[in-house]
Amino acid sequence: MNLMWRNFSAKSDLSEPGFGGGGMPMQQHPTYGAVLRRFGRQVRVAEWWQGGGPVARALVVSRPGLTLLSRGPLWAGPPGEAGLLLRDIASWRGLAFATPERAATGPGLIPVMAPRSEAIWHLPGDRAGLRAALDPKWRNALTKAERDSAGLTIRASARADASWLYAAEGQQRRDRGYRTLPPAFAESWRAAAPKDFRLYEAWVAGERVAGIMILMHRPWASYHIAWSGAEGRRRNAGRLLLWRAACDLQDEGFGALCLGHVDAAATPGLATFKAGTGAERRRLGPTVLILPRLIRPRPR
Repeated sequence: MNLMWRNFSAKSDLSEPGFGGGGMPMQQHPTYGAVLRRFGRQVRVAEWWQGGGPVARALVVSRPGLTLLSRGPLWAGPPGEAGLLLRDIASWRGLAFATPERAATGPGLIPVMAPRSEAIWHLPGDRAGLRAALDPKWRNALTKAERDSAGLTIRASARADASWLYAAEGQQRRDRGYRTLPPAFAESWRAAAPKDFRLYEAWVAGERVAGIMILMHRPWASYHIAWSGAEGRRRNAGRLLLWRAACDLQDEGFGALCLGHVDAAATPGLATFKAGTGAERRRLGPTVLILPRLIRPRPR
């Protein structure tokens, strides 16, 4: 296979098909490239060609001295052979790292960070199948929340002001000690692809009691941030919002909703909540440092 580089162009790349059996992690979607470029990063497209056409593709993000490939490359070949592709992106101009969707090993790939797990909620073609796949406890809690939802209104919008959710979730993040992308990332996503941003709000007695944000990168979407106040937790509003979002995405033909990082040791309650949807727990490959060819160890 031959590697070909080209500059990222949002206008041309947004409509191009992906690879890898229909999956599309956020970090490989063209909108992600458009957003990172707004933040001053260099974004390029790496394409591996064979037999007269491209067989694999990756968005590669760079800044001076550092190159990063996340959740890629996308291709239809055996996952274990992704390392053969990753080795091509190293250069002498700085360090190159990759976090592939599946583990990649081989000469020139040095693991530097342990693999993490992501929850991917696959959305089957019918509503009955989606509900049947829920864990019984999750489904029972959803049924109770639906039964007790009198006075609770759900609103979904691509244009609504999200500043209240950024503020509430920001305080929650500081209290719990976790990290997430800044509000500017989500707003840049909305600016780059207005139809691929959606805010779900739960209202009771004229006040917001919960909210979640969904960023879409067809054929997948991501559960970006969420918050519930005391009344929202009492009514299980966060569960209602997530279910509504999953149903809407299913109706619109999306194949999966990415629920984010899963760490049963650090956040067991959140891990159980995500697992209760029936989501696949996908173990990503470890982050690897990619050595340039001339300094790679020889295979034994």
